[in-house]
Amino acid sequence: MDNTVSTHDETLLLAWYKTGKPPVAADDDITANRHGGNEQSIEANRLNRLGRECDRREIYRLICKRPRTIKECASEMGREFNTVSGRGTELLKLGLVRRTGEIRDGAAVLMGTGEPYPG
Repeated sequence: MDNTVSTHDETLLLAWYKTGKPPVAADDDITANRHGGNEQSIEANRLNRLGRECDRREIYRLICKRPRTIKECASEMGREFNTVSGRGTELLKLGLVRRTGEIRDGAAVLMGTGEPYPG
């Protein structure tokens, strides 16, 4: 696994450091209902904030280029679907993407709403 930090990651880290605010939606643990406050899950959520933010931004960028499913985004990113599927839910919650009504390969096709990505 490549452990280098990209310029994009550095920019997010610097903004987080300067503002003291984590990246967009980083405090939102979409698995909280499932793990019920388990200490290890809370810590894992905290440690993975930056990676989730980078994935969210990349998925948003891809979807804004043309409508895609999260499965298609995962494939283009070279990632497993289960590692990025929650980012689609987060983008829907943020109002940055919406469902087109089309289904491809069993997955909803998403498109950007035209809203700029926060931050």
